[in-house]
Amino acid sequence: MSRGFEEVKRSLPNQPFAEDLVCFIVFGSSVVNANMEKAPDDVDVCVVASNRRADLRQISEFIFDSFEKPDFRIYFQDEIDSDLQFMDVGIGVFAMEYFANGITLFGENIFIKKLPQISKLKLKESYLNKIFEYIIRIRVAYIAKTSTYEYKMWHIYKYVIRLLIDILLYNDYIVYGDLKKMTKMEIIDLCKNKGIIRKDVEIDFTNLEKMYKLFEEVNLYVVNAHTRPRNEGLL
Repeated sequence: MSRGFEEVKRSLPNQPFAEDLVCFIVFGSSVVNANMEKAPDDVDVCVVASNRRADLRQISEFIFDSFEKPDFRIYFQDEIDSDLQFMDVGIGVFAMEYFANGITLFGENIFIKKLPQISKLKLKESYLNKIFEYIIRIRVAYIAKTSTYEYKMWHIYKYVIRLLIDILLYNDYIVYGDLKKMTKMEIIDLCKNKGIIRKDVEIDFTNLEKMYKLFEEVNLYVVNAHTRPRNEGLL
Protein backbone atom coordinates (compact mmCIF):
# COMPACT_ATOMS: atom_id res chain seq x y z
CA MET A 1 0.00 0.00 0.00
CA SER A 2 1.26 3.47 -0.86
CA ARG A 3 2.64 5.67 1.88
CA GLY A 4 1.67 9.32 2.01
CA PHE A 5 4.09 11.82 0.49
CA GLU A 6 4.69 13.42 3.89
CA GLU A 7 5.68 10.07 5.35
CA VAL A 8 8.05 9.38 2.46
CA LYS A 9 9.48 12.89 2.82
CA ARG A 10 10.20 12.33 6.51
CA SER A 11 11.88 8.97 5.93
CA LEU A 12 14.10 9.90 2.97
CA PRO A 13 16.85 11.73 4.96
CA ASN A 14 17.33 8.58 7.07
CA GLN A 15 17.96 6.29 4.10
CA PRO A 16 21.52 4.99 3.52
CA PHE A 17 21.52 6.44 -0.01
CA ALA A 18 20.34 9.92 1.04
CA GLU A 19 23.87 11.38 0.98
CA ASP A 20 24.07 10.52 -2.73
CA LEU A 21 20.79 12.23 -3.68
CA VAL A 22 20.37 15.64 -5.26
CA CYS A 23 16.57 15.47 -5.36
CA PHE A 24 13.63 13.08 -5.14
CA ILE A 25 10.53 14.35 -6.97
CA VAL A 26 7.03 12.99 -7.53
CA PHE A 27 5.35 14.50 -10.57
CA GLY A 28 2.74 14.24 -13.31
CA SER A 29 -1.04 14.24 -13.47
CA SER A 30 -1.36 12.02 -10.39
CA VAL A 31 0.15 14.70 -8.11
CA VAL A 32 -1.08 17.96 -9.68
CA ASN A 33 -3.69 18.33 -6.95
CA ALA A 34 -2.15 15.82 -4.56
CA ASN A 35 -3.02 15.41 -0.92
CA MET A 36 0.40 15.11 0.72
CA GLU A 37 -0.98 12.77 3.37
CA LYS A 38 -2.30 10.21 0.89
CA ALA A 39 -0.28 9.30 -2.18
CA PRO A 40 -2.09 7.96 -5.26
CA ASP A 41 -1.33 4.34 -6.09
CA ASP A 42 0.04 5.28 -9.51
CA VAL A 43 3.01 7.60 -8.88
CA ASP A 44 5.67 8.99 -11.22
CA VAL A 45 9.05 9.51 -9.57
CA CYS A 46 12.20 11.32 -10.70
CA VAL A 47 15.46 10.88 -8.80
CA VAL A 48 18.74 12.68 -9.46
CA ALA A 49 21.84 11.08 -7.93
CA SER A 50 24.86 13.28 -7.23
CA ASN A 51 27.45 10.65 -8.14
CA ARG A 52 27.84 7.21 -9.65
CA ARG A 53 28.56 5.55 -6.31
CA ALA A 54 24.84 5.83 -5.52
CA ASP A 55 23.26 2.45 -4.87
CA LEU A 56 20.51 2.36 -7.49
CA ARG A 57 19.11 -0.92 -6.16
CA GLN A 58 18.58 0.58 -2.72
CA ILE A 59 16.87 3.59 -4.28
CA SER A 60 14.56 1.44 -6.40
CA GLU A 61 13.71 -0.82 -3.44
CA PHE A 62 12.75 2.26 -1.42
CA ILE A 63 10.51 3.48 -4.24
CA PHE A 64 8.74 0.12 -4.58
CA ASP A 65 8.33 -0.11 -0.80
CA SER A 66 6.80 3.39 -0.72
CA PHE A 67 4.40 3.30 -3.68
CA GLU A 68 2.10 0.60 -5.03
CA LYS A 69 2.54 1.30 -8.75
CA PRO A 70 5.61 3.50 -9.20
CA ASP A 71 6.97 4.56 -12.57
CA PHE A 72 10.41 5.99 -11.94
CA ARG A 73 13.54 7.20 -13.68
CA ILE A 74 16.97 7.93 -12.21
CA TYR A 75 19.39 10.49 -13.64
CA PHE A 76 22.94 11.30 -12.61
CA GLN A 77 23.92 14.91 -11.98
CA ASP A 78 26.65 14.79 -14.64
CA GLU A 79 24.03 13.83 -17.26
CA ILE A 80 21.89 16.82 -16.32
CA ASP A 81 24.91 19.15 -16.44
CA SER A 82 26.22 17.85 -19.77
CA ASP A 83 25.41 19.17 -23.24
CA LEU A 84 23.21 16.15 -23.94
CA GLN A 85 19.72 17.13 -25.07
CA PHE A 86 17.61 16.48 -21.98
CA MET A 87 14.90 13.90 -22.66
CA ASP A 88 12.72 11.36 -20.94
CA VAL A 89 11.43 8.12 -22.46
CA GLY A 90 8.06 8.70 -24.13
CA ILE A 91 7.91 12.33 -23.02
CA GLY A 92 10.97 13.99 -24.53
CA VAL A 93 11.84 17.53 -23.48
CA PHE A 94 8.37 17.96 -21.98
CA ALA A 95 9.69 15.98 -18.99
CA MET A 96 11.47 19.10 -17.77
CA GLU A 97 8.11 20.82 -17.21
CA TYR A 98 6.73 17.74 -15.47
CA PHE A 99 9.71 17.59 -13.09
CA ALA A 100 9.87 21.35 -12.45
CA ASN A 101 6.19 21.37 -11.42
CA GLY A 102 6.44 18.25 -9.28
CA ILE A 103 6.44 17.85 -5.51
CA THR A 104 9.97 17.73 -4.06
CA LEU A 105 10.28 15.19 -1.26
CA PHE A 106 14.05 15.53 -0.84
CA GLY A 107 16.67 18.09 -1.81
CA GLU A 108 16.33 20.97 -4.25
CA ASN A 109 14.28 20.75 -7.44
CA ILE A 110 17.10 21.51 -9.89
CA PHE A 111 14.70 21.39 -12.84
CA ILE A 112 13.07 24.71 -11.89
CA LYS A 113 16.28 26.54 -12.85
CA LYS A 114 16.92 24.27 -15.83
CA LEU A 115 13.46 24.76 -17.39
CA PRO A 116 14.05 28.28 -18.83
CA GLN A 117 17.20 27.01 -20.56
CA ILE A 118 15.62 24.30 -22.70
CA SER A 119 14.99 24.72 -26.42
CA LYS A 120 11.49 26.07 -27.05
CA LEU A 121 11.52 24.39 -30.45
CA LYS A 122 12.32 21.01 -28.87
CA LEU A 123 9.60 21.59 -26.30
CA LYS A 124 7.03 22.22 -29.06
CA GLU A 125 8.18 19.08 -30.86
CA SER A 126 7.76 17.16 -27.63
CA TYR A 127 4.15 18.34 -27.25
CA LEU A 128 3.40 17.40 -30.84
CA ASN A 129 4.91 13.93 -30.45
CA LYS A 130 2.73 13.30 -27.41
CA ILE A 131 -0.37 14.57 -29.25
CA PHE A 132 0.12 12.05 -32.04
CA GLU A 133 0.93 9.28 -29.56
CA TYR A 134 -2.34 9.89 -27.70
CA ILE A 135 -4.31 9.84 -30.95
CA ILE A 136 -2.96 6.38 -31.82
CA ARG A 137 -3.29 5.12 -28.24
CA ILE A 138 -6.97 6.13 -27.97
CA ARG A 139 -7.91 4.67 -31.35
CA VAL A 140 -6.25 1.31 -30.65
CA ALA A 141 -7.86 0.98 -27.21
CA TYR A 142 -11.32 1.84 -28.58
CA ILE A 143 -11.32 -0.80 -31.32
CA ALA A 144 -9.50 -3.54 -29.41
CA LYS A 145 -11.60 -6.71 -29.10
CA THR A 146 -9.90 -7.85 -25.93
CA SER A 147 -10.58 -4.66 -23.95
CA THR A 148 -13.55 -4.50 -21.59
CA TYR A 149 -16.06 -1.67 -21.79
CA GLU A 150 -14.82 -0.42 -18.40
CA TYR A 151 -11.22 -0.34 -19.60
CA LYS A 152 -12.17 1.51 -22.77
CA MET A 153 -14.10 4.09 -20.73
CA TRP A 154 -11.18 4.62 -18.34
CA HIS A 155 -8.70 4.82 -21.18
CA ILE A 156 -10.58 7.23 -23.42
CA TYR A 157 -11.51 9.51 -20.49
CA LYS A 158 -7.90 9.68 -19.30
CA TYR A 159 -6.22 10.17 -22.66
CA VAL A 160 -8.72 12.51 -24.31
CA ILE A 161 -8.09 14.93 -21.45
CA ARG A 162 -4.33 14.50 -21.85
CA LEU A 163 -4.67 15.03 -25.59
CA LEU A 164 -6.54 18.29 -25.03
CA ILE A 165 -3.99 19.46 -22.49
CA ASP A 166 -1.09 18.90 -24.87
CA ILE A 167 -2.91 20.73 -27.67
CA LEU A 168 -3.41 23.70 -25.33
CA LEU A 169 0.26 23.57 -24.32
CA TYR A 170 1.44 23.30 -27.93
CA ASN A 171 -0.58 26.37 -28.91
CA ASP A 172 0.62 28.37 -25.88
CA TYR A 173 -2.95 28.70 -24.59
CA ILE A 174 -1.76 27.54 -21.14
CA VAL A 175 1.46 26.74 -19.35
CA TYR A 176 1.86 23.49 -17.47
CA GLY A 177 1.63 25.20 -14.08
CA ASP A 178 -1.92 26.36 -14.92
CA LEU A 179 -3.18 22.78 -14.63
CA LYS A 180 -2.88 22.86 -10.84
CA LYS A 181 -5.91 25.14 -10.66
CA MET A 182 -7.95 23.90 -13.64
CA THR A 183 -10.76 21.35 -13.50
CA LYS A 184 -11.38 18.98 -16.39
CA MET A 185 -14.49 20.94 -17.38
CA GLU A 186 -12.48 24.16 -17.41
CA ILE A 187 -10.04 22.46 -19.78
CA ILE A 188 -12.97 21.45 -22.00
CA ASP A 189 -14.44 24.98 -21.90
CA LEU A 190 -11.09 26.53 -22.84
CA CYS A 191 -10.83 24.12 -25.78
CA LYS A 192 -14.29 25.22 -26.91
CA ASN A 193 -13.31 28.89 -26.62
CA LYS A 194 -10.17 28.28 -28.69
CA GLY A 195 -12.01 26.38 -31.43
CA ILE A 196 -10.46 22.99 -30.68
CA ILE A 197 -13.92 21.64 -29.84
CA ARG A 198 -17.19 22.99 -31.27
CA LYS A 199 -19.12 24.97 -28.66
CA ASP A 200 -22.32 22.94 -29.19
CA VAL A 201 -20.67 19.57 -28.53
CA GLU A 202 -22.26 17.76 -25.59
CA ILE A 203 -19.68 16.39 -23.16
CA ASP A 204 -20.61 13.16 -21.41
CA PHE A 205 -17.71 11.49 -19.59
CA THR A 206 -19.87 8.40 -18.91
CA ASN A 207 -20.78 7.62 -22.53
CA LEU A 208 -18.15 5.77 -24.54
CA GLU A 209 -19.59 6.58 -27.97
CA LYS A 210 -19.90 10.30 -27.21
CA MET A 211 -16.36 10.38 -25.84
CA TYR A 212 -15.07 8.74 -29.00
CA LYS A 213 -16.96 11.23 -31.16
CA LEU A 214 -15.33 13.99 -29.12
CA PHE A 215 -11.96 12.35 -29.76
CA GLU A 216 -12.66 12.13 -33.52
CA GLU A 217 -13.44 15.84 -33.63
CA VAL A 218 -10.23 16.69 -31.80
CA ASN A 219 -8.31 14.30 -34.03
CA LEU A 220 -9.54 16.13 -37.15
CA TYR A 221 -8.67 19.49 -35.59
CA VAL A 222 -5.08 18.34 -35.10
CA VAL A 223 -4.77 16.91 -38.61
CA ASN A 224 -6.27 20.01 -40.26
CA ALA A 225 -4.01 22.28 -38.23
CA HIS A 226 -0.96 20.41 -39.51
CA THR A 227 -1.94 19.84 -43.14
CA ARG A 228 -0.68 22.20 -45.81
CA PRO A 229 -2.82 23.04 -48.84
CA ARG A 230 -1.99 20.57 -51.62
CA ASN A 231 -0.72 23.28 -53.95
CA GLU A 232 1.45 25.01 -51.35
CA GLY A 233 5.08 25.13 -52.39
CA LEU A 234 4.42 23.65 -55.85
CA LEU A 235 5.75 25.38 -58.95
